Amino acid sequence: MAAAIIVGSYSSFGGVKAVTLTDVVQFFTFSTIIPILALVIWNHFKCVDKLTYVLEHDPNFDLRQVVGWTPQFGATLSLFCYFAIPGFYTPELFQRIAMAQNVKQVKYSLTYAAGIFLIVVLLLSLTGFLLLADNPGLKPGQLVPHMINKYTYVGFRGCLCICVTALSMSTADSCLNTCSVLFANDIVKPLTNQKVGSVWVARLFSVLVGLGAM
Repeated sequence: MAAAIIVGSYSSFGGVKAVTLTDVVQFFTFSTIIPILALVIWNHFKCVDKLTYVLEHDPNFDLRQVVGWTPQFGATLSLFCYFAIPGFYTPELFQRIAMAQNVKQVKYSLTYAAGIFLIVVLLLSLTGFLLLADNPGLKPGQLVPHMINKYTYVGFRGCLCICVTALSMSTADSCLNTCSVLFANDIVKPLTNQKVGSVWVARLFSVLVGLGAM
């Protein structure tokens, strides 16, 4: 509830500037914690024998299960081609594009974001691989509690909780701001014959949506 009130407050009264600023701060938060978490788990390994054993014997890393003229490979290839198509289907992403000064800035922003996103995904995949090698029988529902209780300590445990909260808040505030702007400009403005969408309408709607979601 505290996180919802904080997100709703700065999304409603700070507008897109506050949302963008907090997204930058939140990005630096989880881009710092995720590599540290991977290093902490790595330090628990006294030797690399567990890692090589998993790579050699775990069916998840068997290339014959992935590459080959099988129905599974055809489905994977089709899914890969689908995700390779650029998608701008989320309103908050299009809002960021519309905020850019020119097309050149949009191109650079998306290029940098793609590179950073790839690094984050690789770090998350490395963390998952290390957890699998250290605890092969761990169930998915036990993953997060086990990771927090075994690999973190006082101080770092709080930073990890802040990281998870920042990840969720980063998405929530963007969606909330975009939702209120769309309501003010695409619904209220045409119905009331206004030339410019009302900022107060967007703020009020953001408060109402935030309260309703909470």
